[in-house]
Amino acid sequence: MNKRDMDKVDRLIEEFLIGNPQPKTADWKRLIEQYPQHAGAIADAALINHSFIESQEDGSTGAFDETLFNATISYVLNLVHQTPSASLKEAKERVAAIQGPSVKKVAEDIGIGPYASLLNGVLVGRTLAPTRILKALADRLEVPILALVELFQRTFAERRVPAHKAIGVKPQLSSQPCTWEDAVRTMRLSPKETARLLKFSEED
Repeated sequence: MNKRDMDKVDRLIEEFLIGNPQPKTADWKRLIEQYPQHAGAIADAALINHSFIESQEDGSTGAFDETLFNATISYVLNLVHQTPSASLKEAKERVAAIQGPSVKKVAEDIGIGPYASLLNGVLVGRTLAPTRILKALADRLEVPILALVELFQRTFAERRVPAHKAIGVKPQLSSQPCTWEDAVRTMRLSPKETARLLKFSEED
């Protein structure tokens, strides 16, 4: 997307937010249906604005709904598939380029700290990253957030069952990625570091 197109999308989203200061998921979906060619940029804006929150019947705002979030992401990805883009390929190449020794530095750059294994889990789709981590990673790699989300989902779905030498034992793969909280707690870090990392998901 060239600068002119980016400016056009920015104005489109700005006008949308002025008219919808507290947009619901349905509002974002309608906007995407109107401008499917900009589905990726609109989805990025929705993620950054933490807008996957529905209002309750009494008018109060509910907590972050992970099921709703995942359903909306799937909906958006389907629309993006209808508008071919090089973003996914670019995201795949840039993620591949940081895997290995570079992962630790990238983890530190985006605020995770010296925990390469935690970022590795995100990069292979095994761990669901909080929005703030996704945005920082997208900025670091200079690719759309949505492209990373789709890449991680595909990578997780395309995993292969590892070879297992034990006789009579059938290897199992988890059907769902683990949450950020579970991944952090599994690392058994100090209470201070655990709290710091968990705060990322609390900000969603």
